[in-house]
Amino acid sequence: MRKSTKDTIGVWLLLLIVVTVSAIHAALGVALITAWATIDLAWYAGIAEGKKRSASVIKFKEGE
Repeated sequence: MRKSTKDTIGVWLLLLIVVTVSAIHAALGVALITAWATIDLAWYAGIAEGKKRSASVIKFKEGE
């Protein structure tokens, strides 16, 4: 193979590696943000449910 052909293949392989690593990094970032948002929303929902239960228990005890 000629030197220019080897150089061209080397540049394209290097570019492919950079693009692949960037894509994996972006996918992991999206997965992390999605997981964090899901956990955060579930936590808030749990707090809200707990407050609703507490309020209903208080009302039930006051009614006795």
